[in-house]
Amino acid sequence: EHTVNVTALTLQYCFFYDLPESETQKLSLAAMLHDVGCAKIEKKLIESQKKLSDKQFATYTTHPGLGHETIRVNANFDIAISKVAMEHHERIDGSGYPQGLRGISAYAQLIGLIDCYEHMTYRSKRFRKKKKPYETLSIIKDELSQKKFSKDIFKRFTACLVR
Repeated sequence: EHTVNVTALTLQYCFFYDLPESETQKLSLAAMLHDVGCAKIEKKLIESQKKLSDKQFATYTTHPGLGHETIRVNANFDIAISKVAMEHHERIDGSGYPQGLRGISAYAQLIGLIDCYEHMTYRSKRFRKKKKPYETLSIIKDELSQKKFSKDIFKRFTACLVR
């Protein structure tokens, strides 16, 4: 469900801004495959309702690399799609994972922000309740000052939500 929601929000963004069909196709495919690496991690870890231990979280943080490799080896897609799988948990201040990159592709920045938004608004876990959309946007907005997300991408994303 999470991946479908991220893809739907990505398509909403693309349609709102009337992006060219080729770019819309790439972005929607990247959104659909952004978490494909999770398929290579134990299901109970991915679906855990408890906060992950440090060891479990370290295992979880391998999913971007696993996804990147899966797409690169098994499909003949544009490199931008596998980069989104690798970079969607990176943050522009270098605080993300798995590599702590600062130079993140624009597609990965957008889908990373949408992934974060969807994750906080869609499903509660035992250690965290889901948040209302406005509350989630407020949290993400606070992270703009820390340079975790692009202010421009945030503004563009929020505009497409209030259609």
